[in-house]
Amino acid sequence: MKKLLLITVALLLFQDGVLAENSLPEVSLEGDPFVKEFNDASDYLRVVGIYSPTCGHCLSACADLQQFLEEHPQAKVRVFLLWSPFMGFDTEVTARRSTRYLTDSRVTHLWDVWRFGSRNMAMLLDIPLLEAWDMYAAFAPGVQWGEECPEPTFWLQSRELNKGIPYTPAELEAQLEKWLE
Repeated sequence: MKKLLLITVALLLFQDGVLAENSLPEVSLEGDPFVKEFNDASDYLRVVGIYSPTCGHCLSACADLQQFLEEHPQAKVRVFLLWSPFMGFDTEVTARRSTRYLTDSRVTHLWDVWRFGSRNMAMLLDIPLLEAWDMYAAFAPGVQWGEECPEPTFWLQSRELNKGIPYTPAELEAQLEKWLE
């Protein structure tokens, strides 16, 4: 009986992807592996998204960026999506499911359980920690992430802050097109 129960639990975990190989890389408290991958891509414009995997607006913004990437297949851009637990049902499993909204090969999805991206953006941009999500921050080629987060070239936010550029799909496209070669 115990063996049957263990097999059933294991099958359920594999079915939901909990033990599957397709789990998202987890960002550590210090930012690994995100910071290394960010710096390794310094020849590109880097767009960092900080999102909740269960926020409808966040998923819509990901779909907007997917559309832009499809329309600009030669754009020299790398995208890092930092999925973080900001809402009650945010888990690595829901984050993994949300990767469907942004499937371009230039995108790296990471599970930022410790909110490394959000913490760094909040400090750098002088915004409340609980408001440092539902946003894109872009970094020009050549910019490196050192001991601290570098200043973004531009950032768009949907948190109704009095800082940053308010997010709209048109504004995202306008800001990114400035960087197309």
